[in-house]
Amino acid sequence: MKLSRYCYTHVLVFFLTGFAFMFSSCATTNHQQSTPYASAIQEIIYGKISGLRESSSSRDTGSLGNTRWRVVNVSPNIQNFLKGTEFFFERSGVLVESAELPNGTIYTDTHRYRVLDSTLVLTKDGLTAVTLWKIEGETLNIDRDDYRLTLKRINN
Repeated sequence: MKLSRYCYTHVLVFFLTGFAFMFSSCATTNHQQSTPYASAIQEIIYGKISGLRESSSSRDTGSLGNTRWRVVNVSPNIQNFLKGTEFFFERSGVLVESAELPNGTIYTDTHRYRVLDSTLVLTKDGLTAVTLWKIEGETLNIDRDDYRLTLKRINN
């Protein structure tokens, strides 16, 4: 009689331990893939405390779709600005940012974008930034809070 109670106790403990282990491994957390490096452009565009969520409406790339631009000026000037920063606005609604880091390596990152009249909506890692944009000839100006990015068109 004592032996069977001893076995039942061990079996119960074994199953409870297994259940607790399985339950703890099934716990979910919100994993966000973040980039290890936030470029100077991303700090300007998204700021430090943005947090609006992207809406699920369809993306409109407007006249920015399938165009390539190089950042030629940031006003006011910022330190450690990345050399040769370029934006490629794909027709699919993906903005590819590439730049040369201060150590000479090439940095590439992507954002989602859409155009709503004179408003450019950019989304990255759950953050959304709303900027004003305007094309004047071969120049694209992007205005965000106290910053203005001036870009020149790159013809392929």
